[in-house]
Amino acid sequence: VELGQKGIWPDAIREHEKALEMDPHNQTWRTNLSAAHLGFGRWLLGKNNKNEAMNEFRRAMVIDPANAQADQELDKVIASLGKNPMD
Repeated sequence: VELGQKGIWPDAIREHEKALEMDPHNQTWRTNLSAAHLGFGRWLLGKNNKNEAMNEFRRAMVIDPANAQADQELDKVIASLGKNPMD
């Protein structure tokens, strides 16, 4: 979590993946990994890297389908590309 708070997203993701490998049913670790992908996606979006940002938002949603923020961010990016996020 500390790595994510510092914005070191690739390292935060790697560490959360390791933790989740040790206990795949730990919902807290799953939520944290999803949040790290969300944070990395937002950072990428800030760098105008929309395709990679969308990939990170999708990863966040696969890891934790309850991550509504990742879903909302993905919808915003899709809409900004002139596409309907509901398709």
